[in-house]
Amino acid sequence: MSNIFTRAVAQIVAPQKRSAGSSTGWTSFFPFKLTEAGKSVNTNSALTISAFYCAVNTIANSIALLPMSVYKKDGKTRMHSADHAADYLLYREPNSYMTAFTFKFIMAVAVLMRGNAYALIVRDNSGNISAYQYLDPDQVSVVDYQGQLYYKFKGQTFSASEIIHIPGFSTDGICGKSIIEHAADNLGVSLTAQKFGSDSLTDRGISQGVLESELTVKVEKKKEISAAFSSAMSSGQKHRAPLLDEGMKYKPITLSPKDAQFIETYANGIADIARWFSMPLHKLHVSGEGGYNYLVQMSIEYLQTAVMPLGEKFKQEFERKSFTPSERKIGVYIHINYSKLLQADPKSRAQFYKDQYYLGAISANEIRELEDRNPRDGGDDFVQMSNVLNEMQLKKQLQDEN
Repeated sequence: MSNIFTRAVAQIVAPQKRSAGSSTGWTSFFPFKLTEAGKSVNTNSALTISAFYCAVNTIANSIALLPMSVYKKDGKTRMHSADHAADYLLYREPNSYMTAFTFKFIMAVAVLMRGNAYALIVRDNSGNISAYQYLDPDQVSVVDYQGQLYYKFKGQTFSASEIIHIPGFSTDGICGKSIIEHAADNLGVSLTAQKFGSDSLTDRGISQGVLESELTVKVEKKKEISAAFSSAMSSGQKHRAPLLDEGMKYKPITLSPKDAQFIETYANGIADIARWFSMPLHKLHVSGEGGYNYLVQMSIEYLQTAVMPLGEKFKQEFERKSFTPSERKIGVYIHINYSKLLQADPKSRAQFYKDQYYLGAISANEIRELEDRNPRDGGDDFVQMSNVLNEMQLKKQLQDEN
């Protein structure tokens, strides 16, 4: 862009700049205030919670595993456009320092952790896409100028057509918000519980308590006894066996079983984290989550609630920015193979192939291609069971037999 345009846009950045943490849209209706526990939560501390790390890593890996290819629809025929520039970038190598898996993984992490993922579309002199460059969300600002969006990154200004922008949960339809922003209090409780457990181990399980005495003790003597006892029982002492005066007893301050159970359940936070990410508990490696059929159904639910919505955001944004209007008009689109995530279940996969094969919906060589196997002779022919033939097919079969 010209320097004149860049300076013009720069003048209006401050009053109209949008960011993931800005208070716009619906946020004004929810003036909630973080607790002290929630204030300690950020992108780094949240990842120290094992369930939260597992949720982000699992969803990002699922998105990264999904093959994205360029297809062209011509009537009822769909053909793989392997010669399209975007096909190689999305399936193999989007830029010179990332594989397609790494690129999709870091983009998904940015959506989940930062609320927004950005990538610069690099084009050659002919206008063809040559690379997708990942941009750090913390260094990108969105500018709304006269109904058009512009993006500023490290002093440079780009139009909306040059930037892939995938928002997370959004209240204005432009910038997303991080899950951490809304889940801070829940995550803060888990962090506090972790610190409590660490402190408890450091103190060897010795909790707070009071000294009781059957005798009357003066105020000065109380302070002296309390200081001596605290010094003897401090965490730095390896051998803690203070001698109490006659008539004194140590009484620890403990929680009731009911309160302790409530705190343990709430501080664990795994169920809450599963809800924040719309994923079943077994994906967070919770033991005892049903049998084989249950896990298969939960894997399908995970695909439908946690992966496919985010995958559709990737698909629509890359289609909108990577293809020209004329390409979209003739039916060029991005295909995501979600069945890739269900290949871990060989029994269901085999039954699916069998049903499709005997219904005449798929050939043997198409099945072999899906399983990364070479075609065989005669494998392109379609078969169909005789008991599912329609009237036209039955008449033709009788004619052929005659």
